[in-house]
Amino acid sequence: MTYHNQEFIRPHHVSVRTMLEANGIVYLEEVGSPSAFLFEVPATNGNLSVAIRVVPIAGEVIVYSGLHIMLNRDKHELILQAIAWINTGLRRSCFELDQDRGQLVCRTTLWTGEEAPSKSALEELLRCNLDTADHYQGVFCDIVENGLEVREAVTGRQHTAGLEIS
Repeated sequence: MTYHNQEFIRPHHVSVRTMLEANGIVYLEEVGSPSAFLFEVPATNGNLSVAIRVVPIAGEVIVYSGLHIMLNRDKHELILQAIAWINTGLRRSCFELDQDRGQLVCRTTLWTGEEAPSKSALEELLRCNLDTADHYQGVFCDIVENGLEVREAVTGRQHTAGLEIS
């Protein structure tokens, strides 16, 4: 792909492209931007839509995984409660509700400064994000689709991961 302004091509972009290609991940680049890589991966409950955004000026590489859960406006408050419970137990990732799109996303950020991230750091970033999104997707499904109480759903899942949060 050729870009009109080569100034946008930075080592961060090259590192992400190289890591994805080395792992056989077929991706699309966001039209007009060399800084967003979009693809899907299989998960326990369907697929996760993944976007990797590169922000070289801030020295960041951010992975967003969109969970395929139908979110009606009447469920947003329950989802926000679950997000608050879950995010207190997470260190590297967090869940967010994109209320404009009605989509639940898991975000994980890697700060790299001016240096391009290493392949192993990018693989760990991706693994951390996908594992977290996949691990908690069932919790959100139980709350939205099965009517499970928020605290029960979250603490039950955290208990299976060895966390004890009261």
